[in-house]
This record gives sequence, structure tokens and C-alpha cells, in this order.
Amino acid sequence: MGSNIAAAEMIMLWGGRVKFVDDDIWYKSYSKGDIPIPKEYNPNYIVEAVDLSNTQWMLESMEHFRMLMKLVTDIILS
Repeated sequence: MGSNIAAAEMIMLWGGRVKFVDDDIWYKSYSKGDIPIPKEYNPNYIVEAVDLSNTQWMLESMEHFRMLMKLVTDIILS
């Protein structure tokens, strides 16, 4: 799956949104819980930004960001 897709999936499952490099869309899970990103490794999906403002994300969950080397914009928390 790769670290970017895995982290993006976790963020969306918690109700957050993610933006990928060279893509203007903010991705979030659908109302029925489906995740609109690949379920297998794709090198074109590189997380650029994260919006956690509508989540109850915990400090322990930040481990998911450790391998996101291209996360270039702020993580939105409020």
C-alpha cells in the first residue's frame, strides 16, 4: 500500500481530509465509509497536506505522519 496511501486512509477513516502533490482536490471518506483512493501502492499518491480539524485525532496517532517525507504544508488542526 505504501506509507502515503496508508496514512491517507487512516486520516480519512478518522474523518479528516488529505491533499496529494499535484492534485487540487481535498480527499475525504464518503458518507458510507468508502475511501476514494487506491487500495494498493501507487507512487503518484504523495500526501502534501492534512486537515484534521473535524477529527478527534490524538497525539499517539501522529505516528502515521513519520514516513510522509513530502508533507510540505501545515497540518490543519482547528
